[in-house]
Amino acid sequence: MKRFATASPSISIRSICAVLLATAAVALLRPAPGAAQCFGDCNGDGIVSTNELVLIVQIALDSSPISACPSLTDTVTIDEVVTAVDNSLGECGSSSRPTATPTPTPMQQPTATPTVIQMCSEFAGMVDVNVVVQAPDATTFGALQVFLEYPDGVVDLPGSGNQAHFSIDNLPEAFSFGFNDVDYAVYVSALDPVGFTLGSPPPNLFFTAHFRLCAGASPPSASDFNCTVVNATLPDNTVITDQTTCSVSP
Repeated sequence: MKRFATASPSISIRSICAVLLATAAVALLRPAPGAAQCFGDCNGDGIVSTNELVLIVQIALDSSPISACPSLTDTVTIDEVVTAVDNSLGECGSSSRPTATPTPTPMQQPTATPTVIQMCSEFAGMVDVNVVVQAPDATTFGALQVFLEYPDGVVDLPGSGNQAHFSIDNLPEAFSFGFNDVDYAVYVSALDPVGFTLGSPPPNLFFTAHFRLCAGASPPSASDFNCTVVNATLPDNTVITDQTTCSVSP
């Protein structure tokens, strides 16, 4: 994740989104910290959620008033956005404004991982998988995060971590994206404070992942993949996660 040397009174929209999307894959999977309010915790519940990160972006863009997040004061700076992101990973504990560049926080692995991840050493072709999202009609997303679990030992996504972006395309026209491959599953996130819609074909396509087929394995079916919508919000920060699902179409 990119870090900035000093705080700046003006903020780069692209820099904000890059910082937020680099951590979006884990922001909703952290253990809940203590109840004390910390910087970026807008509703005082002791955590900094993805929705609060989006709100901070909207405040930086002057599309929401700074009074919407009481833990912020004055002008939102790059260092403050980075601090809010770090706090969303479970580092809450201070509501003060940052005085120095925070220490980079590594990407965290999900808590429920397979006992043994089966890795492939040889490959025999490619398998393309389309991830489609089912949401209320004509949905314009502000943020969307999907967790795609794939059959390790059968297919392999080249690289790990954010290198997954080399094997994923056909994404919608959103402002910024985040990727995190954990060698048996991949997180893909999209963020656009103005809003984005899904593409086609097939209808409501979020992305296409290009897997390598392991030597000796039979091509998987759609039922061999497990897709979950981790977070879905509208541009106005309304949460629609419980109304949104995803599926795989090979």
